[in-house]
Amino acid sequence: QDGPVAAAAEPEDALRRYGLWEGWADVADAVPLGPGASVPISRGPRPDADVVGFAYPLPPVPLAVRNERRYPPPTEEEMFEDMYVLVARGLGGSPALSRDDCLARIYEAIGGNRRDAPGWQRSFLRAGGVRQLLQLWREPGEVVEAKGLGTRYW
Repeated sequence: QDGPVAAAAEPEDALRRYGLWEGWADVADAVPLGPGASVPISRGPRPDADVVGFAYPLPPVPLAVRNERRYPPPTEEEMFEDMYVLVARGLGGSPALSRDDCLARIYEAIGGNRRDAPGWQRSFLRAGGVRQLLQLWREPGEVVEAKGLGTRYW
């Protein structure tokens, strides 16, 4: 069929005939069915926004605009900077950060979020984390007597 398909008296009837969503009647003038075929939708008079006020029906919002990310993923550079501080200073023996806390933060960053985990892993490798872990394994450090556990039990 070329051109538009004959429209029914009511736009909802035309849409129902083709198994389409009746809501198209509110937002479109014609619904394409395929190459050269469409269902024309004759809409009635639009309500006046000054009369209707806030009850005026709004058009649908595109998903990309509606589904905005609250917490966007960190960039590769931000991940690397954070991981470098943890690896170089924390695992490197800085007195400001304990090894246990640094290891906990590293494991939390890598395992805490499915979306960001691969980036944190790349940053850990790039910051020299494997070398520091092997050094930590070879030289476990001293045992904290109060707890009975030391860094070597990570």
